[in-house]
Amino acid sequence: MTAKLIRSEKLANGLTLELLDLSRPVVADRWVVTVLARAAVPVSAETAHGAAERWTDVRDLLGPEVVYEKKMTRNFIDGAAKDALVVAIADSFWDQASPYIGRPLFAARFVRQRYRATLARQGWYPAEKTPDGASPANR
Repeated sequence: MTAKLIRSEKLANGLTLELLDLSRPVVADRWVVTVLARAAVPVSAETAHGAAERWTDVRDLLGPEVVYEKKMTRNFIDGAAKDALVVAIADSFWDQASPYIGRPLFAARFVRQRYRATLARQGWYPAEKTPDGASPANR
């Protein structure tokens, strides 16, 4: 599947928001129309502030950046209406969401949310076993 860049702009808070067309044909003249919004949020001292005692803990867990993604999909769309629908979805998302994503506090709140979600997800899985079969916590 090939992604086609619809729009890419730098927002007021320094993040770059991209809108991509990931549409693909399904059968005959019918399409699955998909528009993906994506913004890479760097994990830095400013964005990780307040998520943990030390911002380096956040960076070590999440990596150098986290990616905001929102996928908007419509199914079984007539081929003649596909391009107009892609434009309509992209314009609607841009008008409604870009002011929110461009807010000064968006990056810090998004990094904090991802950090908390990742910590919670780690609690779902049993502790990893070492090669000798013992749990690292029992050593």
